Amino acid sequence: MITQAGPFTMQDWTALIAAMHSGEVFEVDEEVWFYWLEVLPPIYMHNNRAIDGVDRKCSFGFAEGAEQITDFWREGGRYFGKRSERWHNGG
Repeated sequence: MITQAGPFTMQDWTALIAAMHSGEVFEVDEEVWFYWLEVLPPIYMHNNRAIDGVDRKCSFGFAEGAEQITDFWREGGRYFGKRSERWHNGG
């Protein structure tokens, strides 16, 4: 279930970051999706994750340093993310 307005674009940067930190599912456009995929090496690639009780095939996870991992996945030609409860150790 999407709980944040979207899809967010690069022009919505402040709102996008707020949505990412909210812990709710958010939708982004393709440009934003590839930004997060390419800005730093992903924490993981192609893992199954339970998100809000639904098993999802996540494409990648993002974290910058020691922070909670944000999972990203595609569904029906759309792009989504959600900050998880899992932490990256920053290493």
